[in-house]
Order: sequence, then C-alpha cells, then structure tokens
Amino acid sequence: EEEAKTKEDKRTKIFEKAALKKEKEAKETVKKEAKETKKTEEKAQKKQTTEDIKISRGPKTSTEVLAELAKTGTPKVRINVAKHDNTSDETLAMLAAEEDQPGVVDEALKSIAKREKAAQKVITDAEKAKVTAETLRVKNEKTLKKTEKKVADFKAKDKLTKAQMTSLIRNEDKVKELQKILGIEPEPKVKVKPEVKTKAKIKPKRTTSKRSKSKR
Repeated sequence: EEEAKTKEDKRTKIFEKAALKKEKEAKETVKKEAKETKKTEEKAQKKQTTEDIKISRGPKTSTEVLAELAKTGTPKVRINVAKHDNTSDETLAMLAAEEDQPGVVDEALKSIAKREKAAQKVITDAEKAKVTAETLRVKNEKTLKKTEKKVADFKAKDKLTKAQMTSLIRNEDKVKELQKILGIEPEPKVKVKPEVKTKAKIKPKRTTSKRSKSKR
C-alpha cells in the first residue's frame, strides 16, 4: 500500500512538473509574441513618423493634410507644421495653445508673428503705392494743362514756321497720351461744313429774229 502511494506521489510530481513546464513555456511564448508585436508596432510607428516628417516638410503639402498632422503627429512633425507656409491661421492658433509641447508653441508663435509682420508690410506698401499714384496723377494733370496751353498758343498764331508746326504736332500727341493715362475722354472735334456758294442764274436776253424785223 505504501509502495502504491509512493508511486502515485511520483506520478503526481511528474504531472505537476510537466504542467509547470508547459505553463512556463506558454508564458514565454506570450512574452515573446508581445515583444514581437511591440517591435512591429514600433517599426510601423517609426516608418509612419518618417513619412509624416517628409510630408510636413513638403512645399506642396495641402492645408488640410497639415491640419491633420498637427492633431496626430509627433512633436517634431508638429514643429514642421508650425513652420510651414501652407498651414492655416486656425491650425497655428491651435498649436500655439499647446501646454505640454513648448517647442511646438514657440514655432507656432514665431510663424504667427511673421505673418502679422508680412500683413502689415502689405498694408504699408499698398498705402505707399496709393500715395505714389496720387502724386503721379497730380503731376500728369499739371503737365496736361501746360501742354494744352502750348497747343492753344500755337493755334492762336496766324502763321507757323516749320519748327513751330512740328512742335504743335508733338504737343498735340502729348495731350492725347496724357488724356489716355488720366482717363479723360478727348473733346469731339466739331466738323464745320463749308459754305457752298450758289451761282445766281442769269436770265438769257431776248433776241429779235431777222424775220420779225423784216415784217416790220
């Protein structure tokens, strides 16, 4: 009986040992699979990050894609988005409001300041151009008046020399050019119909024939 019990104990120990071995092997397998899964995920993540970095630097990347990268990308990708010229003002404002990524915030604020400066420059340049255009208009108006006076003075003379006639034609052309620049419609020339002199009809003289004289 005791021998039978000893054999049973040995058999039980063998089963327990086998079960522990299988359990250990199963744990090792799970651990190995988890490690492989993590490695695969890290590799995929690294590949995705590399692709995102490339896209976030691309000069032709659209505003919509950059907005999506700003939400899902890594800090490095988001910094590239903050630097990108195609990033919308709304996306920049979102990045500038981040609390846990100071590098991203700094770049977003720099881009916002840069855009504000550029916008101010555009306004200043437009104002300068407006002033320049007004100055030029006033100058052209003064030149037009002087030239029109010269033309009028030439036309007031009874007779012009060849040089004066050339100067008159040149000034008339200048007047037309300035009127075109200033958007002034030239005054239509009034055609004067020449007076047609009608010759007075001369009544033919009545002549007496020789026959009538002979009768008398």
